[in-house]
Amino acid sequence: MTVFAGGPDGKAVLGYDAETGDLKWSGGDGKQSYSSPHFAVLGGVEQVLIATEKGLTAFDPANGTVLWTFDSPMQGAGRILQPTVLGDSDLLVAAGVGEGTQRLHVGRKEKEWDVQEVWKSKAISPFFNDMVVHDGFLYGFDGNFFTCVSLEDGRKKWRGRGYENGEVLLLSDQGLLLVLTEKGAVALVEANPERCKELGRFQPIEDQGKTWNHPVVARGKLFVRNGEEVACYRLPADVSAQSSGE
Repeated sequence: MTVFAGGPDGKAVLGYDAETGDLKWSGGDGKQSYSSPHFAVLGGVEQVLIATEKGLTAFDPANGTVLWTFDSPMQGAGRILQPTVLGDSDLLVAAGVGEGTQRLHVGRKEKEWDVQEVWKSKAISPFFNDMVVHDGFLYGFDGNFFTCVSLEDGRKKWRGRGYENGEVLLLSDQGLLLVLTEKGAVALVEANPERCKELGRFQPIEDQGKTWNHPVVARGKLFVRNGEEVACYRLPADVSAQSSGE
């Protein structure tokens, strides 16, 4: 079990024995982060990633050895978003407020790791909002614009208004994006790189002016909340049929 501690002298990240709670290792630098340690398998090797104000660091989860680092400093703030893992070798990392998104390629030759920037794009600069990936395209928030970006080159495909600083959840089996707007509305949007097409929306919780919590779909139910209230809705068995009017 690993946690971010932000301690000095190589104690940014701490590794504990999950059975006993004993501290097993500490390592890394970085004092600011709202991100959590993120488990990934890159190049066939298990590792724990942590994003801080200094950049991105990968640890061996067994002993805390630093496998590789990618320097991408932020000024005055810690990172919030988790890195987005693309397959066995690539990552998406939020570069900072207004600084865009980076796609990284993590390579390994024998025991040496090499991390290269594939592209950096200001087409999308997420702050605290998650990004989702579907069929070669990235969907997420650039400020208060809901945005689609090509994973190949980082170029913008479209931008949509009317969602403010919301959150997005991918319904991958249906090719749909469930968007929770900042004002507490839930919208279904096609995961379509050609246009922003909204299929419908409803208002499950009152407009409190700041709904920043992530929506959850679990056991056939939709859960949404903000700082004032929470709501649970039972979902139909076939959302695609209802959205098409069948």
